[in-house]
Amino acid sequence: MTKTPQQKLTEDQTHKAYLIAKYVYENPKTKTIAQGAKELSSEHKVNFGTAKILIRVLQDLLSGLEFTRALNEYTMRYYLQNITLDYGLSARDRALMALMKHIIYRETGNKLTGRKPVKQIAMRLAYEEFLSDGDKYKGLAEDQIEQEKILKNLVNKNLINKSIKDEIRRMNGDETEIITITLSLYKRENRAVALIKLLRGAKCQMCGTGILKQDDSYYIEAAHITPKYMGGKETLENIIILCPNHHKEFDLGACKITHRDTKSIAFTLNGQHYNLSLD
Repeated sequence: MTKTPQQKLTEDQTHKAYLIAKYVYENPKTKTIAQGAKELSSEHKVNFGTAKILIRVLQDLLSGLEFTRALNEYTMRYYLQNITLDYGLSARDRALMALMKHIIYRETGNKLTGRKPVKQIAMRLAYEEFLSDGDKYKGLAEDQIEQEKILKNLVNKNLINKSIKDEIRRMNGDETEIITITLSLYKRENRAVALIKLLRGAKCQMCGTGILKQDDSYYIEAAHITPKYMGGKETLENIIILCPNHHKEFDLGACKITHRDTKSIAFTLNGQHYNLSLD
């Protein structure tokens, strides 16, 4: 069966497609792919078949899954840029993994079906650029640096655990706002994360390791159990402290939470069981 050629999109149609596809991804019980495609078709003059492809490809990118229908270069770059802005580095990594699967699919072809290989020069270039310098689209690196500065200052204060917990709970996962610490301006959420890192010893809660830096401080990351795009906050109950490897595994691996309350979380990750304290 011959596939219907995709419509050539304007930049504005691409922007509208991303917004509708994002809404469908985040609210699957409210709007289906078909309903989103119908809205994109009726309100923004994108043909229905192309609209469905645009929505499905965003879902595949966010899930790290292979997709077979191609997007034009502008649309792919726009999707990658906004995935990074809206969902962070882990989501960008999943999207790049999905894009590479797509590139391999397109370049390999299939002799049995007669599908010919097609070189993916533009897609490979987009992949390499976002892999190497996609950080320019994010604020996560800045947040990590800010957390390290705050943590370094906190370590010198010899705070007791109770006072740390009390301050974190007072913050209660507030929306991002600027606060002043030792005459410097920082995001409130970054102070909350730094306090949680301090409370949990700045070591990975899954393997107990930390990366020792030249200044004798430790590099460690914070993972949201409930993602930020789903309303997850920087609270004791929603943050676990992980090394970079386990952070990526937690975000990308096969994870099944078997127990979660305000004190602890238990989950199976790629066949290994973990029980971590959230207190």
